[in-house]
Amino acid sequence: MDGLKVKRKIQTGLASGIILCLPEAGFAKPTKINAEEVCKRFEIQEEILVFDKEGALTDFLTKIRGGSGISRSKDRKKDPSKDDIVCQNSNMSGQSAEGFEVHFSHDWTVKKNGTIQGKYNQGTGVIGRGKDSKLQNPMGEVTIDATNFQSVSWSSPFHKDQKIVFRLTPRLKDAKNSAEISKFPIVLSNSVIFDGKGRLWAASVDASGEYICFSAAQGTVSLSFNEFKGASKTARVEGNTVRFKGPEDLSIVIKSDEFILPSGMYADAFVKVDLGRKSDNINSNHVSSGDKPSTFDKCVN
Repeated sequence: MDGLKVKRKIQTGLASGIILCLPEAGFAKPTKINAEEVCKRFEIQEEILVFDKEGALTDFLTKIRGGSGISRSKDRKKDPSKDDIVCQNSNMSGQSAEGFEVHFSHDWTVKKNGTIQGKYNQGTGVIGRGKDSKLQNPMGEVTIDATNFQSVSWSSPFHKDQKIVFRLTPRLKDAKNSAEISKFPIVLSNSVIFDGKGRLWAASVDASGEYICFSAAQGTVSLSFNEFKGASKTARVEGNTVRFKGPEDLSIVIKSDEFILPSGMYADAFVKVDLGRKSDNINSNHVSSGDKPSTFDKCVN
C-alpha cells in the first residue's frame, strides 16, 4: 500500500483479525443557499390527520402552500425593526371532510441569515375575506423557530369526538425544477384574476405572447418572462398559476385553465401593476399580447 495515505481503518467480516485499510472518503463542500434563494424555493406542506376515539386513522388531508418569495424592502424602510426580514408569506386555510371542519392560519418569515420563523393559530371559523380575513375564536398564536426545517404539529382544541392533528412542514422545492426562461410566451386560457381583498379583477381572459397585459376594473397588469421598463422580477409562475404583489403589498393571483408551465416547473417573471389605470367596469377588460414590448402601448398602461 505504498503511496496510499491511510486515514481510517474499517473492521470487516472477511475473516477474524483482518483489517481493511481505506483512504478517507471525500465529501463535496456544501453550497450555501442564501436567504433570497430560500424565499424563491420555500413552500409549506399542510397535513391534517383525523383519528377516532380508539386512535385509528380515519382521514388524511394534505396540501402544498407555495411561498410568496416577495421582498419586504418596503417594510424595512418604514419599520427598521423589520430590517432582518427578507420575505414573508401568510396562509389562511380551511379544510372540511365528512364529519369535521377546520380553520387555521400560518405565517412564515425568512431572515437574512437564512433561518425561518413560523407562527400558527387555529379558530372555529373565519371572519372577513382576503387580506382582511381573521380567525374566529382563536386558540392563541404560537411562534416557533423552524430550526433544521423541522415540522411543527398540534392537536385541535375544538374537536372532542375525534382527535385532529395538524402538521406543517417547511421545505424547499428542488432547484432543478426552477426554470430561467427567455423568449418564452405566457399563455393564459380562460383565466380568472383576483386579489387578496377578495375582489375579482377579470374573468375569461385569453392571451398568448412574450409580452401580455390586461386592463381590469381594479387596475392594469403587464407581464413577461423578459425584462421590461418599470417591471420587477417578483411574479412566480407555477403550473397554471401566477402570483405577485402590487402596490401597498396587494396580493394578486392569475388562474388559467391550462398549464402555463409544465407540471412541476416554476419560474420568475417580470410584472408591473398600475392601480391608477383601470377599465370602466368588470365587463370592459382590455387584453393585449405580442412578442415585442410595444405590446404594452396597446394596453391601458
